Amino acid sequence: MPRSRWKGLCKRLQPGDDSGSVSVEFAIWLPLLVVLTVTIVDASSALMNQATMWRVAGDTARGVATGRVGRAEAEAQVARMGFETVAVTTADDMARVHISVPFSSVGTGSLLSPLGSLNVAVAQRLEPHVTTSE
Repeated sequence: MPRSRWKGLCKRLQPGDDSGSVSVEFAIWLPLLVVLTVTIVDASSALMNQATMWRVAGDTARGVATGRVGRAEAEAQVARMGFETVAVTTADDMARVHISVPFSSVGTGSLLSPLGSLNVAVAQRLEPHVTTSE
């Protein structure tokens, strides 16, 4: 190695030379920032999905409890909205709606997938004029 190159290399490696330190710091922090961003997107999407599921389950339970829609019709209506598991039952003077969506279909589907499914269950007392014979 020529002497001038050696001097240049030694000069760059001396304490106080911080050229390239921003690149190293960026390379260290980038994975953490990406994971944090994906986590925020997944959590936000899960919360929005859950809010929608609560609204749909509540409206469906209310419709069945008042007799506006039948159990089978309500279940088909909710299933058409794209929820994976839908169960509408009437027993013991109660209308119950259970909706489930896997976390893999929520947001990016990457970080929350190991948690299983997002579940919502709503129960509402049947109005006196509604029967459970359906």
